[in-house]
Amino acid sequence: MIEQTLSAMEQRVREAPALRDDTRADLLRLVEHLRAEVEHLAESEPEPAAAIAGLADRSAEEATRDGATREDLDTSLEGLTESVHKFEASHPSLVEIVNRICVQLSDLGI
Repeated sequence: MIEQTLSAMEQRVREAPALRDDTRADLLRLVEHLRAEVEHLAESEPEPAAAIAGLADRSAEEATRDGATREDLDTSLEGLTESVHKFEASHPSLVEIVNRICVQLSDLGI
């Protein structure tokens, strides 16, 4: 399920017409890093790992869909950020990657 969710996120980023090439490339790299971190987390915490992947995909969807609002994006990014908060000590790379994804998606200019 995690792989399918992150693949959907990756596809969403690849197909988003409003993304600049450099932003798209940055986001795709971050998705790859997220994939590795979430797979590592899933070894010990499968449910939170799946939730993080789902929230990341939802945030990407909000950032790239037609008619998205800043409020919708902010709500989804807030949920994503909160989902990794408890892993700050045990999985700092995961938190860092999620924060970078949030910044990138937030900067898309909705």
